[in-house]
Amino acid sequence: EYAIVAKTNPEPWKEFEMQYVATGYWSPMDCADSFLANYKYRRKPSPPKTMKIGDIVVEACPLKEAPEKGGYCHRVKVNTCGFEVASSTWDDYDFERSRLQNGYIFATQQEAQAVADALNSIYKKAVDEAWKS
Repeated sequence: EYAIVAKTNPEPWKEFEMQYVATGYWSPMDCADSFLANYKYRRKPSPPKTMKIGDIVVEACPLKEAPEKGGYCHRVKVNTCGFEVASSTWDDYDFERSRLQNGYIFATQQEAQAVADALNSIYKKAVDEAWKS
């Protein structure tokens, strides 16, 4: 599996963890070192693809790394009536990197829409509560 990753990733060790058998503790690989007999190796577990917004759990996870330049990405944005999804190509501008760092960029339109729907639900609930008082 490491060899397969190495075909497309110049730093494949960043996707793997190693465990010293005596301790049982998993730690990230930090270099392209040789594999040792007294260690076990595995691909890093994938992060959960859910996030909690208020009391709502949605199947979405903001991107941690920028898409390839020219690749498609999706973000949640505020409009005059709440939140909506905007899709565009990634051009690696400063404002795009800022959105990425702040967790506004998603890999799929479905993930971004789930987040927008959750935010709209919370917004509507807050407005309804305000009108009651």
